[in-house]
Amino acid sequence: MSSVESSRRLEYSPPRAIPLDRVLLAIGVLGLAARLYVVHESVGCNDMTTWHDFARATNKLGLGYLYDNEPGFNHPPLMGLLAGFCEKVSLATGARFEVLFKAPSIMADMVSATLIHQTWQLRRPRYAALAFTLFCWSPPSILVTAFHGNTDSICASLSLLAALLVDRARPLLGGLALGAAVNVKLIPLMLVPLLISSAGGQKRIARFLVGLSMGVIPFIPVMVWHWKGYYAHALVYKSNPYQWGITAMLAQLGSAPHVGQFSQELNTFWIDEGPRVILLVSLTLAAINLWTRRWDARKLTACGFGAFLFLTPGFGVQYLVYPVPVLFSVNLKHAFVYSLVAGLYAFLLYYTSWDGTHPFYSFVPPIHPVGVQSLGYCAWLYAMLAVIDLI
Repeated sequence: MSSVESSRRLEYSPPRAIPLDRVLLAIGVLGLAARLYVVHESVGCNDMTTWHDFARATNKLGLGYLYDNEPGFNHPPLMGLLAGFCEKVSLATGARFEVLFKAPSIMADMVSATLIHQTWQLRRPRYAALAFTLFCWSPPSILVTAFHGNTDSICASLSLLAALLVDRARPLLGGLALGAAVNVKLIPLMLVPLLISSAGGQKRIARFLVGLSMGVIPFIPVMVWHWKGYYAHALVYKSNPYQWGITAMLAQLGSAPHVGQFSQELNTFWIDEGPRVILLVSLTLAAINLWTRRWDARKLTACGFGAFLFLTPGFGVQYLVYPVPVLFSVNLKHAFVYSLVAGLYAFLLYYTSWDGTHPFYSFVPPIHPVGVQSLGYCAWLYAMLAVIDLI
């Protein structure tokens, strides 16, 4: 063997294997990119067309008109203004309204993915990339964020951020984040006692409440000049019953012999009193946590959203997304299983209500098909099983 050949062999080194973490992160990024593809190829469901109608009315008649005259407009004022802004940009640029409207939800999922990765990186680094990837490919997250056409993914992301900030002893910023979430949907109001119980001492609680109070500012003009409509259409709003969980089960029993009358009466009671029960559960968990200090803010937020899904008397399929980001930051097993079951339910619901057009559009019916609803019961039960295990 010549000296030249020997030196060449010594210089050669096999290519280094790509670290598994980088591969997982790259796969996760593809999951985020999949949302962009779904947005491009779809319109969404009837919520999306409703938001487009709200946007036109906001620009033509004003936000106050919606609160005074449109019972279906139950959203915080900033979301109405966001819809109006997207409509103006759409008219000025030719971009599709639904693409513009869903863009903040896509960005919210990117934020959630980053927060989930950071959370695991600090605790168990070897799971960080896996958690990131599993969330990015979570079916309910993709479907609700990129297809459905509502703002719930933004709300879920801000709720996760609020919980993380409280856990990191930054209560003022945590309160600001939760206030921002409430400006997307009112549902995170149920988290207020839970995060207060996790904030720490009186000074931290006070800082949290100061930050949270900043979220009231956008509501003030509406509450001053359009209080009657806002109260009737937003504060006492009830989502569609009979689609999910307790009210769906009682509605089906309503036509059964011997128990039908009782089921109907119990259903009416739950539709009226269910929101108070949800608040009571939230207050109970907060009181236990103040006494025992056994749960952090993330775990309480996951339990709160899980209990909300199990107990809610009204439901929209977009609600499935609420526990997803925070579950992925707390427990990968529960997050993965819930994502599979809830994602299959959401996919079949959208698919069975697809009108056959492209870009894809689904008109979700008031009463879900029985076969699809059975999968909804599986997701409903698993949400509660996850809460019980986390507690």
